[in-house]
Amino acid sequence: MAKRPQDKDTYDPKESYFAPVKALVAELASSLPTVEGPLFPKVKYHATEPPQTVDTPEAEAALGAGWGDSPAEFLKET
Repeated sequence: MAKRPQDKDTYDPKESYFAPVKALVAELASSLPTVEGPLFPKVKYHATEPPQTVDTPEAEAALGAGWGDSPAEFLKET
């Protein structure tokens, strides 16, 4: 005998309710433009140096080690 949609082990009301929403979100997300690679200019942060604005990947690489994309990367846990 085939299971009915109401049977608890096969029917998930949340899934049935959200399925159209998930499909719409997926459709809308697929139509958004994608950006590849880092965006410039951007600000780079260091634990002991002042923030620096870089305009190219080369300028970012020239900063060297110890730079991050957020000052939160350098917060010390207490």
